Amino acid sequence: MTRMTDLNTAAPQDTRQYTLSHIESRFTQAGDPYKQLTLDDAKGRIKAYVWERTGLLEQLPHQYPVAVQVQLCERELNHRKIADVLRIHTLDHNEVQNAAMLLAQHDCPAAAQEALLALVHWVEELGALEGTCQTPLRRFMNRVLLDAQIAHNLTTCKSSMKSHHNVPGGHLMHSMDVLQIVTQLAKDRLSPLELAITQMGAFFHDLGKLRVVGSTQTRPEHYKLGSHEQHTLRLLEPHLAWLKPRAPEVAAGLSYILEYLSKPASDRSHALFIAADMVAAADRMSAGFNNGRRLEDLLAKTLPAYSSQPTSSSFKRNQGLQQKGFGKTAVGF
Repeated sequence: MTRMTDLNTAAPQDTRQYTLSHIESRFTQAGDPYKQLTLDDAKGRIKAYVWERTGLLEQLPHQYPVAVQVQLCERELNHRKIADVLRIHTLDHNEVQNAAMLLAQHDCPAAAQEALLALVHWVEELGALEGTCQTPLRRFMNRVLLDAQIAHNLTTCKSSMKSHHNVPGGHLMHSMDVLQIVTQLAKDRLSPLELAITQMGAFFHDLGKLRVVGSTQTRPEHYKLGSHEQHTLRLLEPHLAWLKPRAPEVAAGLSYILEYLSKPASDRSHALFIAADMVAAADRMSAGFNNGRRLEDLLAKTLPAYSSQPTSSSFKRNQGLQQKGFGKTAVGF
């Protein structure tokens, strides 16, 4: 953990959590050393400077990206605003407030940035859930989102190679779309805890695609080693093991949803926990909207006269989180 060092200043100060993405060593014109930090979060990227007089130059993290809490002082230098680092503190899992906020907007395709902000809002809402599972729910999400195997391409992964949401960022768009749909279906029928578990199942249902689909035209090698549902369970296994003794009902419900979805549809019986059925249905709905399965698409195929009429693009109108109303209704509780 990095030692915290103060620099006295009367200028306005701001303390926030970021992902420290890069450190570059530099020198002033007078030959004095300083370092430029690249700080990322879900709202953007800033450059901040660590000067020799702070005593922090040799105490910065040696490996990055890493979650940090930074106290910044904004001032003018050569007629431009810069941010000086006054204090910096490397965070562990338990100190992170909202790991979704630490995902870099800079790396997130423009089409998925609305979904990223929706994820930040939803994780924030998890912290508002009353009861004994409040802390484990939020900490579980933070642990998963800080996992390097997951955070590395969560915002850039596609949802499929050639089917629905098959663009970089499509995985996040589809995951948040499914989460929104189950929220609308379940919010008046399930308890707050059941709804939270259902939402987590919706968000994580395709997590394994980070390993089997990826962000480029070439599939990762993992796709040969099992289905994306199996990879979902493998990615979440250590985090579910952490969750089980702290919130056994949450771990049981989430595990059941993901294990149910890992079975071929023909082998599934009636779900013991209806959330599994709801996530499966929402998954099909999200994919169907994105693939162009609206009434106008049916009519274009079945009524020859209709197919010659100009129609709006179902793909554009129904692309993931661009559906009307997303973000105006809370996806939380």
